[in-house]
Amino acid sequence: MPERILVTGAGGFLGSHICNYFGRQGHSIAAIDRVPAPPETAALYPNLWNSYAMSLPDKTFISIIRDFQPALLIHCAGSASVPYSMQEPYDDFQQAAGVTAFMLETLRKHMPSCHFVFLSSAAVYGNPQELPVSEKASCQPISPYGYHKYICEMLCREYKSIYNIKSSVIRIFSAYGERLRKQVVFDLCKKFSDPSVKRVELFGTGSETRDFVHAVDIAQAIDRIHTAGASGVFNVASGIHPHQ
Repeated sequence: MPERILVTGAGGFLGSHICNYFGRQGHSIAAIDRVPAPPETAALYPNLWNSYAMSLPDKTFISIIRDFQPALLIHCAGSASVPYSMQEPYDDFQQAAGVTAFMLETLRKHMPSCHFVFLSSAAVYGNPQELPVSEKASCQPISPYGYHKYICEMLCREYKSIYNIKSSVIRIFSAYGERLRKQVVFDLCKKFSDPSVKRVELFGTGSETRDFVHAVDIAQAIDRIHTAGASGVFNVASGIHPHQ
């Protein structure tokens, strides 16, 4: 059954894929991002109810919740850079915990029936001792980015436990897909496609591993979690050990 779905960070890599996926499923989409979507990307947002340009937290967000009355809010906005969090930890904290608390409080006051999905990260695990990593593994973040994601998870747990705001936390491992403009896959493709680059050098021991998951698979995971009425914490990854 078609529902009303609000997506923050809709102009970003994951946000745009999620808007596209749910819009194609027939759901009505309200999209929020810091900057207006360029006209050439309009095709990425089928079944768009409206789009808004704002930097959260913003009181206009409260009016959107009241008017749109979403059944599902998918929070993709916020910093997505470990190096930036190391350089500007306070701003990263504000973008993560400050904005997440604002949205949860808005739902508590104005739309308590809305299902809140928070996009967290495998960074909350730090350097896990066992592979593959399960949701039962201890959280020992090693960067401000990881710590702030974990704080947001605690906020979701707080609002679920005390105020019964339904929330689902998805811990994403290494996302990839069309329109990704950073991280190792993009960097390598850019270097290999550049005829002026004669040598591509990688650093490390060669034993490092990463678990990659496509952006559309992440959208499908959110869809299944929401459709099943599930809440709690979910790893979103391929889950395949490189030596298996």
